[in-house]
Amino acid sequence: MSPQLKSEKPTQQQKLLEYSNDIDQDDKTNESKQNEFKTNNNDEVRDNNVNDDNVFYAFLFTGCSSAGRSLWSSSVLSVLAYELAYSDHRSEAVGVLTSIRGLAQLFASVPTGILLDGYMKRSTALKTSSVIGLTAASLIFVAASMKSYVALAASLATWGLYWGIANTSVGALLADSTGQGNNRTSIYTRNKMFQASGMSTGPIASLIMFALLGNQWSLENCVIIVMVGQLVTLPAIASLCFFKDVQNDINDGLPKVLNNIDMEKGALGNIFDEDDSTTKIDDDENSLITESERHLLSDTTSLKKDNETSISTLNGNCSTKRAVSKLIAASDLITGLASGMSISYFPIFFSYNLGLTPIFVQLLYVLHPLCTAFIFCPLGQRLSKRLGRCQVAIAYKFIGIFLMYSIIISYNVSTPSWAICILYVLRTTFMNSTQALTKSTLMDYVPHDERGKWTALESVNSFSWSGSALMGAFLVRHHGVLTNFAVTGALQMVSTMFLVYIVFRYDVK
Repeated sequence: MSPQLKSEKPTQQQKLLEYSNDIDQDDKTNESKQNEFKTNNNDEVRDNNVNDDNVFYAFLFTGCSSAGRSLWSSSVLSVLAYELAYSDHRSEAVGVLTSIRGLAQLFASVPTGILLDGYMKRSTALKTSSVIGLTAASLIFVAASMKSYVALAASLATWGLYWGIANTSVGALLADSTGQGNNRTSIYTRNKMFQASGMSTGPIASLIMFALLGNQWSLENCVIIVMVGQLVTLPAIASLCFFKDVQNDINDGLPKVLNNIDMEKGALGNIFDEDDSTTKIDDDENSLITESERHLLSDTTSLKKDNETSISTLNGNCSTKRAVSKLIAASDLITGLASGMSISYFPIFFSYNLGLTPIFVQLLYVLHPLCTAFIFCPLGQRLSKRLGRCQVAIAYKFIGIFLMYSIIISYNVSTPSWAICILYVLRTTFMNSTQALTKSTLMDYVPHDERGKWTALESVNSFSWSGSALMGAFLVRHHGVLTNFAVTGALQMVSTMFLVYIVFRYDVK
């Protein structure tokens, strides 16, 4: 045996033994990361690292803004627009106002979502939106006092800009401040409960004011309520100044797993692909390697193949996450289109078709948010832990669609108004109780550096509500309000089928 070969032999063995000592530990680490990914994918992560201050201000913003909006825009704004418009264009007047607000919101939210993903701090965007919000509330106050349809349209455009920036930024920052899986679902459910509570508080105040003002759908009464509604939104606007940016993301499980394993793959590649002297041992050198060392070499080769298989699996799961997030967003978009066609015309249906008084209509707008907040949202969260979030959302949507068509049939067969109102409350409650489930699922499947864009999709959905309001106006003018409701139910069925596909194709819980 040559002296040179003997001098190289310890170096080769030492390199092989040094790496083989870490085989078991690396294998366990790799397995742990795969389990971590699977846990995230099955929504079982319960990360308790929550930014409590941001969550608190998000709840405050949601509750106060919902109370203010429900006071002046849920039913009163539609009637006010109907009364201010010319008699020949009343149906279009309601849809036009809603569309102007939605267009402005879309114009603000999409650039905001892009800027939030690496170009602007979320807290900066929120402070900017607070200034715009204060301006919008002042303009609406003045426009209502002027009783001018044009001024009201201009002020609603400003309000849309405010809401597009604020809602997008709060949504992205709330996602940053919460953990994944059931933890995020719990916080989103509570946020939805604050929203629903606010949506009930506004109509309660409106109900009291209508009672004091004579229980009439008069122009003067609507103006007063709209003006008071602007004052109620002020705490929500002020809360935007107190949010703090989250420096370190706590929900980037997927990218971290992929990056770490990519690094390990590179390390393994360096060891096995350096040159023939490292990975290919000639016959003379093989004669100096013991049988146990041959097994170690075999184990390291196997570990390399296992890591490559893991990378392939995780990349496939990453594609699955991307597909699921797109399908959920598409479902929400179609749901927004469907809801926008009818949401502005239910108050008209109640007041002009059913002949309900303002107090009775406000009572309906009190009941369904309360049922959403304290019955069906908490029930949906509990059921989702057993059945899955998408599964519960699908069931809720199917029930809501059935109740929508029940309203149409009941009106056609001259069912008493109180029975139709019960169907409306149940239908709206079921449909609105799915938002926390679908939104928390969406955010689990979206990486941190894209949350601004995905949160901006909510404003796109809101614009779809506004854009489809014009479609609703066309249907109401030429075919009647019941046709509008029927088309709404059909579109909601289409949106639900996206969730059905997700469950059966990707087994999303």
